[in-house]
Parts: sequence; C-alpha cells; structure tokens
Amino acid sequence: MTYSGQMDANSEHSNARARQASAITPHRTQADRREESQRRMLQAAATLIGQNGIRGTSLAEVGIRAGYSRGLPVERYQTKLGMVQALLNDMDSWMTKVFDDVTLGVTGVDAVTALVGAHVASARHLPEGTAAFHAIRHEARFGIPELRAPVEDMTRRWRSRLAVHICEAQAASQFRGDIDANVQARAIIALISESMRDEPGEAGGDKLTMDLLELIRRLFAHADVNL
Repeated sequence: MTYSGQMDANSEHSNARARQASAITPHRTQADRREESQRRMLQAAATLIGQNGIRGTSLAEVGIRAGYSRGLPVERYQTKLGMVQALLNDMDSWMTKVFDDVTLGVTGVDAVTALVGAHVASARHLPEGTAAFHAIRHEARFGIPELRAPVEDMTRRWRSRLAVHICEAQAASQFRGDIDANVQARAIIALISESMRDEPGEAGGDKLTMDLLELIRRLFAHADVNL
C-alpha cells in the first residue's frame, strides 16, 4: 500500500490493529520491523511537515512522534532532506498505483474523469499528506532548491498522464481539437491542487469533482459528450 500505509490506514483504527497484530505475531522479521518503522516515521514526517513545514520539523521530533528514539530518523535518512525525499518517493509510488488502477482499461474522456476523481479523492482521504505535499512544494520553490527537481518531476508525471488521455479524447472526437493538451492538463492539476489546499479533507470533495468535470466539459468537450 504505502503513502505511508495510506497514512497508516487512517491512523486511529490502525493503531489498535497494529497492537493486535503485534500480540498475535510476536516473531516478526527484521525486514518486517524495518518496514513498519519506515511507514510510521514517514507518516509522522507527513503530519509534522503538514503542520509546521519542513523548516519547523526536526528529525528528532519525527522519531518521537513515530514512537521511536530521537536518533532513528538520523540513522535511517541521515538528513532532513533525505527524509523528505523518502516521503516524496512514497507519495509518488502510491499515487502512481492509484492512477494505474483507476485508468486500467479506460481511455479518453473516461480516463480523464477517473484521474480527476482520483486526484480529488486522494486529497480528501489523506488531508495530512496533502498538507505535507503543499508545504514541501512551497519550500521547494522558495527555500530548499534541492527539492525543486523531485517535486517538479512528480507533478510533471501527473500532468503528462492526464495530457495523454486528453489527447485520446481529442483523437476520439470527444474533446475539441484546438486545445493544447499539455497546457490544459497543467491547468486542471493546478486547479485541483489549489482547491484542495484551501479546503482539505472530506468536506466538499464530491461537489468539487462534479464542478471540475462540468468545467472541463464546458471548456473542452463537444456538446454531446458527458463526463
């Protein structure tokens, strides 16, 4: 699953499950323990970065919040930058899996609809992770240039995937042929990102998805196409 354990399968319930699983299976391997510590530390990092930003988050705080020593994040990631890059990789892998799943077997308008819905749903269900990503993106732009390339690579991949399906919709005469797929993909991703930054979490997510699809239909689609 990851990112990270879908923010630990949304935290409170997973803590009880983890304690129960630990009691049932006391002989976990070193690899199991390492995977769990990785998941818990990245979850803690996402929560703290979402609240305090990268500069306001220390490796020691991440270790304590995750339930480990102050020094474990240093041992695992060496630096705060290394930890943030690990978190970005976790987010990227999880989002790629989500996008692969929702677009399996669909193209064109159906794939565009699926991707828009997946972007909004991911932000709704993982508000702490969404807040962390916005904080990382902001600091990558204005304070930590080493993060600029990985953040831009992530968002570029998301835009490129959406642009491919916009092109498919154009080829199938579902979308107008005179729009620039790359420009419109950038605009759609930016609109989703800004909307979910202002109102993260569950509230309004379904309406946001419907509003976005209606906007796309009005701007891009031929009159007889429904999204």
